[in-house]
Amino acid sequence: MSCTNGIFLRKLQPEQKIKLNKPILLMGLPGMGMVGKMTIAYLIEELLAEEVVRIYSSFFPSISFLDKGGLGRLTRCEIYAANDTKPNFLLFTGDCQPLSCGMVQVMSTVLDIAQENDVDTVITIGGLRSQNGPDVAAFVFSEEDATFLEQYEVEMLSSGQVTGAVGVMTALAAERDIKSFGLLGKLYSDAPVDPIAAQNVLKKLVELYKLDIQIDKFEDMIEEAQEKETIREKLVESIREKTDEEERSSCYFV
Repeated sequence: MSCTNGIFLRKLQPEQKIKLNKPILLMGLPGMGMVGKMTIAYLIEELLAEEVVRIYSSFFPSISFLDKGGLGRLTRCEIYAANDTKPNFLLFTGDCQPLSCGMVQVMSTVLDIAQENDVDTVITIGGLRSQNGPDVAAFVFSEEDATFLEQYEVEMLSSGQVTGAVGVMTALAAERDIKSFGLLGKLYSDAPVDPIAAQNVLKKLVELYKLDIQIDKFEDMIEEAQEKETIREKLVESIREKTDEEERSSCYFV
C-alpha cells in the first residue's frame, strides 16, 4: 500500500494484468438520488469489471462500515477495470465523496491513475433537480463535446453551478486537456434513491457508446423504489393526521 498526502492506494492486481486500450473513466459516487452510484454499480456487474485499486484517505468521513455478515471495514473508494468491452472502461465509485478540504487531492490522484492507463475521456454522473428539464442533461468544457452530445439529443446546461465531485473531477480533467463532461439524470422524487434517473443516464450511455448490456434489471429496482416511496408517503400522511388530531385535542376555546 502506498501513501501520499493522506491518500492511501492499495493495488489489487499486478499492473501488467490491467491491459486497457484507451479506456474511458466513468465516475459515480454517492450524491443526489444516488444516481451516479447506482449507474456505476450496475455497469460493474454487467461489464464483469474487476476491482483493481482501493483508495483510503484522511479526506473521507471517519466511518467504518459493517457488511451483511457483520464484518467491519474502513470507508473507501474503488476503481474497477472493464476490458472485455468496447470501449474499455475504468469505473470509479465508493462509499462517499471526499470532504471539501481534500476533494481536489483525491480527484487528482484518481486522474493520475487514469492517465497512467491512457484514459482519454472522463465522464461523471450525478443527479439534477429540475422542474421542466430533460431526463438527462450535460455540462461540457469544449464545443467539440457539446457537438458530440447534441448529436444524441442531450441538452446542455447553460448556466449555474455543478457542486461536489461531479463538477470538480470534470473541471480538473479539462485542466489537464482530457476530454471531459458530466451527465446528470433528472430526479423524479425526493427519495434518497432514484433508480428512474439512474436508468435514464444508463440508457444514454448505452446509446453514446453502443454498449451491449441489458438494462431490464433496472425495472425491478424502479418498482421496488416506487413501493418504498408509497409506503413512505402513507407513513408521512399518517404522522401528519395524528399530529393534527393531537393539536385539535389540545386546543381550548373561551
